Amino acid sequence: MKSKLLIIGLCVGIVSAFIPQSVRCATSILRHGITWTFAQDYTCGTYANGDPWCIGPVTIVAISPASTGASGRIQHGSMLNPASGENGYDASFGGSYRPEYKPALNVARPNGNDLSAENPLIVGAGNSLVSSRTHEDANSRPQLVDAAVLTVVESAPPAGSFRPPYVGSDKGHYWRTADIRWHLLPGLDKTAIDRLPSLDTLAARIERVWLDPAGGTFIGREFHPSNNMPAYGGRMAVHTSEIALALLLDYTQAELETLMVRFLQLGIDWYGATHYASCQFDCSSQGHIWMGGGGHGHGRKWPILFAGLMFGDSNILAYADAGDYPIFQEEQQHFYVSQADVDQPRYTGDDRPRAPYTSDMIGTAEWGASHFNQPQRDGSNWDAYYRDIVSPSICGHVLAAIIMRQQSRWNWPAIFDYQDRWNAYRKSSGMDVGSYDSGFVRDMWDTFRDRYGCAAASSWMPLLLLSD
Repeated sequence: MKSKLLIIGLCVGIVSAFIPQSVRCATSILRHGITWTFAQDYTCGTYANGDPWCIGPVTIVAISPASTGASGRIQHGSMLNPASGENGYDASFGGSYRPEYKPALNVARPNGNDLSAENPLIVGAGNSLVSSRTHEDANSRPQLVDAAVLTVVESAPPAGSFRPPYVGSDKGHYWRTADIRWHLLPGLDKTAIDRLPSLDTLAARIERVWLDPAGGTFIGREFHPSNNMPAYGGRMAVHTSEIALALLLDYTQAELETLMVRFLQLGIDWYGATHYASCQFDCSSQGHIWMGGGGHGHGRKWPILFAGLMFGDSNILAYADAGDYPIFQEEQQHFYVSQADVDQPRYTGDDRPRAPYTSDMIGTAEWGASHFNQPQRDGSNWDAYYRDIVSPSICGHVLAAIIMRQQSRWNWPAIFDYQDRWNAYRKSSGMDVGSYDSGFVRDMWDTFRDRYGCAAASSWMPLLLLSD
């Protein structure tokens, strides 16, 4: 009893010393459908986005939902610092494009047995614990339903800290809300836009962690919890396009703060997934970590670049330069037609339409679903497979980069010229590009694109970077 009181007293002392009201004593924490129960009180708090941290090491005696084999398979697993698409969440994974379950990675079952006070999980400082609830249907895709992150730290983070990435071993607190460079936002006139989305709706889309440690591979969508995020990269890009552009409108800082914090956290997490990937270059048959294959891997680059810009972080911004890191789908799919593309035979084995390129197209900014490693699957036709998914859904990312004068930092002019070409075609043809389009993004492009440099595809010029 005396030891228990001593622990509580120490915890209270720490709370009063650090002042932030998010710091408290806790014997359990609930976050987005996941509950962690501890063996005793620990000093815990919340990051700027609401995710929890605790000073460790912590001893966990229960995680709800429990990871047991009661359903005939191991479900609801937890992993430490997950990376590289390895699976410790659910034993029903496996087969085509589904990562094999590895029991040793599921730390919610210490020593391969049920978690309990007699068989606890001890998490040392400097770790992110990602716990899940997986689908009862073993054939669901994605298999994860909920996921939440508990970060165990050595000492209380500074007030307003962002959560470090859930991947990797570095849990240092390098970014704070006080570091956000709000003055870089252009504050565009929102009254010029007819179809404005709700900021609350946009913020709700990224309230939960977007678990995305597997890169842009086919298996990556298996790790996308259905209550947290869209499963498919194309749909993710639609959401983040709208968020990226909403942040550039003339709302007040108070109105934008929740959306900004959550979007920056997403950028931090994608930076972590990129930086700590076991492989960045030539990771698969279709390209680098965020492979250029259909619509799986695109949309990750701008949130990373934006986070680096808003924090003034050179480590994050290093990944913006496609000359050094052509590892994103945005680079792998956009190119200028060359003689080699004209001479390239088209693949016809899947009966998909692929028109050839002709000599008069040389120098044209173009898009190909798997251009980086499979140029034989490119097609000059506007109805090429996945063009109507990737082109509209990435539009908001490209426009945000243009408005914030980041073309030179991005260093891949083909994507900017192609978006000019795509949107010119969209407007001239009156086409309905379907569910991967956004009326808000369309309005933003049509209203603001021409105000930020020439819109002609043949006249791309590097623009000055925003002042640091």
